[in-house]
Amino acid sequence: MIGKFTRLTALAGVTFGLTGCFQPLYAPNLGANSPVLGNVQVDPMPGHVGHQLKAELDFQLNNGKVPEKPLYRLVANPRGAQGAVVVDSISTRPQVMSYALSANYTLTSIKDGKVITTGTAQVQASFDRNLQRFATVRAIRDVEIRASTQLAEQIRNRIMPAVVNLQD
Repeated sequence: MIGKFTRLTALAGVTFGLTGCFQPLYAPNLGANSPVLGNVQVDPMPGHVGHQLKAELDFQLNNGKVPEKPLYRLVANPRGAQGAVVVDSISTRPQVMSYALSANYTLTSIKDGKVITTGTAQVQASFDRNLQRFATVRAIRDVEIRASTQLAEQIRNRIMPAVVNLQD
């Protein structure tokens, strides 16, 4: 009985002792009024997907505003590709398509030009291909927007810990 109680007490002590060592991504200092947000300048990107990705990154990193005095510069190069997932065996036309979007990104300090973090993020989304051409065009546009939003979330989640560590 004493051995079990001692183990539980030791486990509780270690657990409570380590609680201050970790900071969750959605911690209070990363909220809408955080000094970390609003300091990232997102460079323009070419094409429709680039425009969507930049707009979403601006929204997620800067609350939709252009930073007045940015501390960091984010450069991303998005690339998208389509592929058939399900093909109609009679007409041999693709019915369900997959859209893969990836981006290489680099976050640098504007003050000294030092690279803070770099990486590649990628997402996949699917859409239905229709016999009506304009329905398919709209489905492609919708999947590009959806994939851009997901990719922006991934990039934000990857660069925020680096930015928070620099702020400490």
